[in-house]
Amino acid sequence: MSFEPPRLSSLRELLVDDLKRLLTIETTLAKTMLPKLIQEVSDDELKLALEQHLGETRTHADNVKQSLGELDEAEGGKDAPALEGLKQEHDSGIAQVVPALRDSFDAGAAIGTEHYEIAIYSSAVLIAESLGEGKVAKLLSDNLDQEFAALMKLETIAERLAKSG
Repeated sequence: MSFEPPRLSSLRELLVDDLKRLLTIETTLAKTMLPKLIQEVSDDELKLALEQHLGETRTHADNVKQSLGELDEAEGGKDAPALEGLKQEHDSGIAQVVPALRDSFDAGAAIGTEHYEIAIYSSAVLIAESLGEGKVAKLLSDNLDQEFAALMKLETIAERLAKSG
C-alpha cells in the first residue's frame, strides 16, 4: 500500500476548497433545486420563503465568487457529493409522499440543505478569520447570517405545516 500525501496542505487551501464547493452548491441551488421546490410546493408562505431565499442564494454565489477573487483564485466549482445526495434523497422521497404531505416533505428537504450550507459556511468563516482574510470572512458571514435566517423561517413554516397536517 502506498502513501499519498494530503492534497490540501494548508488552511488557505482548505478555505479555497470550501469556497469552490460552496460555489457549486449555491449555483446548483439557484439554477435547479430551489426552482424545482418552488414549483412543487402549494403552501403560499413556504413558496414565498423559497422564492426569497432563491434571490439570496444568487447573492450568495456572487459573494463566494468575490471571495475567490479576494484570494486571487479562479472562479470554479468543485464536486459537492453531499448536495447530490440531498437531491437524490429528495427525488426518491417525494415520489413516496402523498400530495397532502408534500409541502411538509419539501420544507424538511430545504431545512436539511440549510444545515449543510451552514456547516460549510461556519467552517469557512472561521478559517478566513484565522487567516486574517477579513473581507472574505465578512462576505461569508453575510451569507451565513442569511442561511440561519432562512433556516429559522423554514423551521417555523414546517412546524405550522406539521400541526395542520
